Amino acid sequence: MLGYLANMSPAWRAFCEFGTFLQDVIVLYWTHISILYTLACALQATCPGLV
Repeated sequence: MLGYLANMSPAWRAFCEFGTFLQDVIVLYWTHISILYTLACALQATCPGLV
């Protein structure tokens, strides 16, 4: 169904490509946040008075 719509409309195809791009950005950003959060927790565990 979605493939059919993508073939029908260039605007819809562009929207889907943008959505894919956005998803990649969100995943990268979320991974970054998770890493920072993990580091913060590790620091807190190692140096309780620091954070």
